[in-house]
Amino acid sequence: MTKKSGNDNLTNPKAADAGQGETRKPSKQPNLLYLEIGKRIKNARESAHVTQEQLAESISVSSKQYISDLERGMVGASVPTIIKICDSLHASADYILLGVTSENAYSDTNRKIRELPADQQAMIDRGLSILIDAFEKKEQK
Repeated sequence: MTKKSGNDNLTNPKAADAGQGETRKPSKQPNLLYLEIGKRIKNARESAHVTQEQLAESISVSSKQYISDLERGMVGASVPTIIKICDSLHASADYILLGVTSENAYSDTNRKIRELPADQQAMIDRGLSILIDAFEKKEQK
């Protein structure tokens, strides 16, 4: 008989992903790692102007309660669910999992530009090039 560790959610995606049809109840006390990840999920969700219901639907989980439990650190999420959350919120996994932000992290502006048609993206690129050239010339004076 093997002893189960308290962190089965880290090694057992089904246990971690109660939103995927599992009946696992949230713990009474938040897991500190889950709590930090949950805070970042909530921050990314709010920055993206997405409700808990919308996020639950976009990552194919059964209810907003699972998202609420995630954000409060009461349950963990499997790697596939974390990937879906990152994709849905246009957030980096580095930020969601580790709190690392960088120059390459998705921003609201980057997301808006990526959603535009290619010809409009090209116009923005040309406009930015003109502005950068103007700033460089001004600095040379």
